Amino acid sequence: MSKESPEKWYKNGQEIPDLPTRMAYYEAGLKKDEAFHSWAWKGIGDTRHVQGDLAGAEAAFVEVSDLTPKDPDAWLKLGVARHDLDKLPEAITAIKKAIELAPKNAVAWYCLGLVKHDQGDLEGATFAYQKATTIDPGLATAWYSLGDARGEQGDLAGAMQAYEQAVAIDPDLAPAWSTLGDARADAGDSAGAIEAYEHALIIEPHFAPAWFGLGLTYEDLNHFRETLYCYEQAGQLGDEEGKTLAEIFRGKDIQPLRPRFLRDQESR
Repeated sequence: MSKESPEKWYKNGQEIPDLPTRMAYYEAGLKKDEAFHSWAWKGIGDTRHVQGDLAGAEAAFVEVSDLTPKDPDAWLKLGVARHDLDKLPEAITAIKKAIELAPKNAVAWYCLGLVKHDQGDLEGATFAYQKATTIDPGLATAWYSLGDARGEQGDLAGAMQAYEQAVAIDPDLAPAWSTLGDARADAGDSAGAIEAYEHALIIEPHFAPAWFGLGLTYEDLNHFRETLYCYEQAGQLGDEEGKTLAEIFRGKDIQPLRPRFLRDQESR
């Protein structure tokens, strides 16, 4: 009977749903043969990250990168943990090490883009996102983030193209539909904006930014009853501007009306 490989052992631990049990499983790996130690620390780091112990996750991934310095996944996980700890320069250093070891890792390029984006380096973020989409054209989240970076640089057409790519790849990506709606609205395409917001809300009915964007678009079209309904929904979901605008419209003695896409759903 063949021995279980350390990698297989690690993957088996990922299937344990109870996090304390999963943690105990990986901690026990530190008492096994040395070949298991880096995999055990990786599992400990993964589990701590899920539990919200970001500092603990970082410490575990440092152990992994010390034990297996040629493992790009260890450096990437370390970079992601440092990003989540808001240690942005250190995150970039770790992610760049992952890219040095695995230059065609699209996820690593995407993560580098996220960190640069958070630093305010929009050109660097755009380059990294584009690199990710070139390596893996099917990485929807990279297209979505690329749309954000382009839009923040005033490239409205480029932003729309990226958002459209994102939703073509993953039609269930509600935030991308919503931001596509924003871009279409900014371009003056009210009908296209409404269609995009509706897609987002069919997927995620509690997505406040889509309700707010839909309300703004209806307001531009002077459909004030639908406008009030959308602002009310956004306000109930925590959007303070939506709540304020809903109060203003209610003060004008306007009665809310459910948008047509909801009425159509009810009539089916």
